[in-house]
Amino acid sequence: MNLLKQHKEKVKKMIEDNNVLSQYIESKRIIRKAMEEHQLVLFVGAGASIASGMPTWGQAIKIIADRLSINTEQLDFLRTPQYYYNARGKKEYTQLMRSIFRHSDHLVKHAIHDKIIEFNTDTIITTNYDHLIEQAAEDNSEIRMVVSKDADLPYRRGGKELIKMHGDFENDNFVLKEDDFLAYSRNFKLIENYVKSLIGTKVVLFIGYSFNDPDLKLIFSWVKDILGGDFQRAYLIEAGKAYDVNKAEYFRNFGINLLYASIQLQDRFKSNDLTNNLLLMLDWLLSVEKKDKLTALYEELKHFTSMNYVAQNYIRNALFNAGIGSDNGVLTVQDTLRFSDEETLYIFKSLAYEIWTRSEKNIVLSDLLINQIYNACDDETERQNRINENNHRLELYFKDFNPDSTKQKLVKEIYDILCHSNLKFMQLHLPNGENSYNWLIAIIPLEHYFTLDWMEDVDTFNYAALNKLAEKNNAHLTETKPELYLEQGYILFILGDYFTAYNCYKNAKSIYYRRREFVNFFIAEFNRYILAKMITHANGIFLGIDREDVALVKEELNTIDLDRVFDSLPDLGKTNKALKDLYTFNLAYTLFQDAYKLSEKVSEQAKAHYSVFIGTAAFSGMRERVLDYYKYISNNLLPVNNYSEHMSVFRIYFQSIVNSVITSDDEDEISLVQNVRSIHAKELVPFDILVALKFIELKDLEKLLKDIPFNLPLSGEALDYLNTVISYCTQGNLSSTLFWKCLLILGHSNLTESIIETSLSILSKIILPIDYRKHSACIVKLIISSHKQGCLKSDALRLIEIILFGELNYIVDNMTEANYLHNTVLTLLWILKENGCAFNDNKTIQSLISKESRLLCVSMYPLLGKKAQKPIFNAYHDWQFESTYLGFEFYYALLDAKVISPDANAEKQILEYYSHKKVDIGSSEIEFVKILPMQNEDNFIYNLLDLYLKGLIIDKESFRKLIEDKNIPGASWMMDWKKYNYESFNTDWLLLCSKKLINDICGDDSIREIIRRLIETEYKNGKANKKILDLYFTYFIQ
Repeated sequence: MNLLKQHKEKVKKMIEDNNVLSQYIESKRIIRKAMEEHQLVLFVGAGASIASGMPTWGQAIKIIADRLSINTEQLDFLRTPQYYYNARGKKEYTQLMRSIFRHSDHLVKHAIHDKIIEFNTDTIITTNYDHLIEQAAEDNSEIRMVVSKDADLPYRRGGKELIKMHGDFENDNFVLKEDDFLAYSRNFKLIENYVKSLIGTKVVLFIGYSFNDPDLKLIFSWVKDILGGDFQRAYLIEAGKAYDVNKAEYFRNFGINLLYASIQLQDRFKSNDLTNNLLLMLDWLLSVEKKDKLTALYEELKHFTSMNYVAQNYIRNALFNAGIGSDNGVLTVQDTLRFSDEETLYIFKSLAYEIWTRSEKNIVLSDLLINQIYNACDDETERQNRINENNHRLELYFKDFNPDSTKQKLVKEIYDILCHSNLKFMQLHLPNGENSYNWLIAIIPLEHYFTLDWMEDVDTFNYAALNKLAEKNNAHLTETKPELYLEQGYILFILGDYFTAYNCYKNAKSIYYRRREFVNFFIAEFNRYILAKMITHANGIFLGIDREDVALVKEELNTIDLDRVFDSLPDLGKTNKALKDLYTFNLAYTLFQDAYKLSEKVSEQAKAHYSVFIGTAAFSGMRERVLDYYKYISNNLLPVNNYSEHMSVFRIYFQSIVNSVITSDDEDEISLVQNVRSIHAKELVPFDILVALKFIELKDLEKLLKDIPFNLPLSGEALDYLNTVISYCTQGNLSSTLFWKCLLILGHSNLTESIIETSLSILSKIILPIDYRKHSACIVKLIISSHKQGCLKSDALRLIEIILFGELNYIVDNMTEANYLHNTVLTLLWILKENGCAFNDNKTIQSLISKESRLLCVSMYPLLGKKAQKPIFNAYHDWQFESTYLGFEFYYALLDAKVISPDANAEKQILEYYSHKKVDIGSSEIEFVKILPMQNEDNFIYNLLDLYLKGLIIDKESFRKLIEDKNIPGASWMMDWKKYNYESFNTDWLLLCSKKLINDICGDDSIREIIRRLIETEYKNGKANKKILDLYFTYFIQ
């Protein structure tokens, strides 16, 4: 016993002297790293199948020796099978080997085989003949191709594989006897070379082998021959023997590190249970060492250093795993409730300390952050006092805090990564005096490193500045600046130069590849792919790219396989997922689903009423998510703006935020709870406008804004942003669509004099003849809204007159356009007259008079100055009545403009004409005269009604009867609105009324009150249209 004890002590000292356990930890790290990077190859020997009933190599040889009556004390493991083959021949030899190795028996796999599959290696090589590994693969739903002969190797299709390097019984090519080993290089030439190549390039782990296995010695010799002194070390699990320093050194000389179960398992090692020892060793290798939270946080974030901006979901998940919250961009821990552990608190405090020391222990807070701690204030002295108070609290918070210098290095790197995200500030808590339940708050804002200087020019559409920058960059594009190629590619993409952008990404990709900067390499390749798809779409016809260049790009596009490129990337931690989310658009798809759900929540909160609301408003959370996504794609220079997967996210966001801001707080709502309110956005901010301009089609924007009940409330910053964008709209690269989007939004928004003058100035410079008709509604809406908001001063009115001149001159040259531009011309004239600047250029009006434009000229007449009226009066005051429908229409216009007086003969002819026409609105038997698009026979009945109400009819009784007979909706009400039964009243009839008639109606308090209540009821039921609401706010509210 003393000798045994002395031996154990000697072995223990030897292990300690050689630092074996530390070496095993490093060996495990290397094996796991190879496993994660798909660089691990497993060699599986007979020891892995013993528990399933398979013999060891020694047991198999002993059975053969017994059949030959050979002394089993000194067996030759290769010659013994050869002796049997030579003595009994191939048939009996094969039958015996199948029996020994239980070829026909059903064997049950062991947990060891499941562990082998759990390593998730691409390649497993075995010298066994059984099918236990295949069973384990099937049970674990893993597809693995089996290669057991040379002929199988060329048909591999990628994926995972099992190489049976010693053949199998099915193919009758099993390797066992001496001749088999001698002829191995001839019979398994392809497999041998393939296995050798794996040994030379991968990390190899031997499982289930003993020192006596002849196949192991053969493989060891390959290792030595192939790699010499530069070999990649292999690893072998020795599951049954005690530690032997001499054997360890012997195998190390072959390039193989022995991992003794007896050392690693210590008290759990059982010398008589090889299977259990092997299973425990595999468990040990597969187990993930629990890292401290700081290291785990660093490991999760470190690979994001290559990205300009890290999306919040990646940051949030990493911080959450460390116990730190990051909702709404605010870093917090649950220290006040004592829920956070010491590790989390240390990380949090260390991050705060890092920011504090970088600021030289003087944190300067913005007004926004000050207001989050205290009440709002405008006084500069008070503001500084609050900053000083915050810094004082920080001094108390960090008192006696001495961070570990080694850990702080990781903290610094983590903080630098966090500065490339949307995180805003850290909220710290410290006890207020002795009361541990009363906490003071201190704030530390994070820095932001992600913003590129020129990104503001992208967001404001300042293409002139971007063109200058692109020209400047051209002189500095070199192999040493691949990041500049990426930037230049994105700038050129924004400017519409797709082919040059494509080549920039191509160059960036090549340089990053040579530098082995794989994150940026993949982003550059992804960008190249995106640009190639854009260029080859419709063969580049609309992009002005030569056919030869398109053909070249199309050829190169066929060679880009992003799946293959991604699969070839090394392990980059969580960054691999970020890159996969990027090229599969998974991030966009996920965000779209989230945005859809959030939009429902936004709508729900806007409609509900709260007396108390705790938490983040849905619209605010949605805005933060989508803004974060925009920063992610723009700051990482991803040219995906035009892809529907990304545009759909922004479309649903903009629609949701508009619906939120147009929600009114119904202060008249009757409730048992006082001061109830809905939760909705109060105004649109610059980002909301950017989304509309970049990602919403003009026609979709028109539909969305068409029926909103009142002007959109824009923040001052949003108006400033629009003003800036509009000021750049004269630049050559810009599409005019951008300008019309701006005007469309302004026409539905609260306005300022400055932005209107800017808009009209640009409009007067860039408007094209086609725009007068194409964008007529947009121009009219903007001008009227500006007038209603009192934003039209002298400069703006002068610009309106310039625009009107242009339109009238266009009509002079294109008289057939007169009726199509009728509404725009009259609106501009009305605005000028309302503001005391009636248009008075008689020469222009004289040029305008023609048969095609006569209706327009007469409609203009009341809105012109006296000088400009004269040519029209002279042309038409003695006009002879024409007994045609168009004549009727012109007669009405002349009367309404007071160019002529009522004519009894004309009335007679009109009455005779309509006595034979069927124009009942409710009837399908309406007879029509072929007339111009803006004219309609039914409408003329309303014109007659209008003349009747204005007292411009001589034969009142006959015309009243005519109107009543034609069953015109609203006519009977308009002719006798005081006595009308309002139970059958339709609020849409108000749209038929002149301003004078509505003023008369509103002069009767009782009638006004009836109509007001009817409109309010329709609004609450969601049925009131915008035009009715405009009348409501203008006339029916005192």
